[in-house]
Amino acid sequence: MQNENKEVSPFYHGHLESTDDVGNTLDWKINSLNEKELPVEAGIADYIALSFDNIDLQEKQIKILEEQIKDRKKEIAAQKELIKVEGAKFFQRNGFDKLNGVICSSVSLVTAKDENRETYEVEEVVINITPEEVEELLIGLGKAERKTVTKEKVIKATPARIKVNKRQPKKVKPKEIGNEAADD
Repeated sequence: MQNENKEVSPFYHGHLESTDDVGNTLDWKINSLNEKELPVEAGIADYIALSFDNIDLQEKQIKILEEQIKDRKKEIAAQKELIKVEGAKFFQRNGFDKLNGVICSSVSLVTAKDENRETYEVEEVVINITPEEVEELLIGLGKAERKTVTKEKVIKATPARIKVNKRQPKKVKPKEIGNEAADD
């Protein structure tokens, strides 16, 4: 895991999660760990894991922001609807049908519509036959036939990747009260 023959860019690499040159950043990290005489393998593993943790945290923050934006959109839509409904009441109370504006052409009162249900009949063809029955019928009429067809399933290629395996939290056995002397 020593990396002494590699040419590493001299500039500071601080954030694996924001670099375009992951390999060079990891080479820099190896050199940095070697200079400080720290364990390279654990240092690289933890560096990668912490980068994934930072990215996970950013994704969580984005989800929170998206929820806040969604909530704000609902608030804005509700406020817009409130202005329309309460504005209509204002128009009705003051006898306005339409107000001409300078910035806008006009603001008009749209009369309320009560819920209205209409029942009507339409003629439709209702087919009471399964797709299998349709196939058999078409085959029987000579309009279809059964054939063995070769199909192909394409599985998309993916490059080799690394995976961070998180440590499971250590389980701590609770001490029994009154047995502290037994542990000594």
